[in-house]
Amino acid sequence: MHLANIWVGFRSGGGDIVTTSDGSSDAASKDESTEFDLRAEVFKNGVLVGSGQLDNVSGGGLGLNDAILRSIGLAFSSSTITLVSSDKLSIRLSVRISGDADGADRPGRRATARLWFDNSRVNSRFDATINGVDSTFYLRDGFLLATSLGAQPKNIDVSATGTFQPFGTWIFTQP
Repeated sequence: MHLANIWVGFRSGGGDIVTTSDGSSDAASKDESTEFDLRAEVFKNGVLVGSGQLDNVSGGGLGLNDAILRSIGLAFSSSTITLVSSDKLSIRLSVRISGDADGADRPGRRATARLWFDNSRVNSRFDATINGVDSTFYLRDGFLLATSLGAQPKNIDVSATGTFQPFGTWIFTQP
């Protein structure tokens, strides 16, 4: 099975913003049980060729030392992806607060999710069989995919809600 391995942290409990019945926000509300769903979608030239989802991931901290490696199993539409010159391979990573798909059981809920990437300590990546060869692609700065790691850790924060919010889409262009 192919995997997307991503380093993530979440601000749960105390960091959640809950909308009260009168429509006001209550930032002091604590919900230690906040969980998140993670989604990875792989595209070739904009067409979905693989995906996976990991549900009910518990929160950790937003700091680099609190980031947790999460592995999302990826299912592809074929055993190998064929890329020719100028083809684009991309991965979109998204997060939401766990619950039903439309967020109805958590209206107004928000929590911060942080994706870490771009160095050997937080080497967020995915693997796929490209032109018959098992390949690993690392998330790099500037929303690029590369076959090598960067030098300094980077992160992206997303205000997670009950619907999927993208961290971003990283792209590799076949030479």
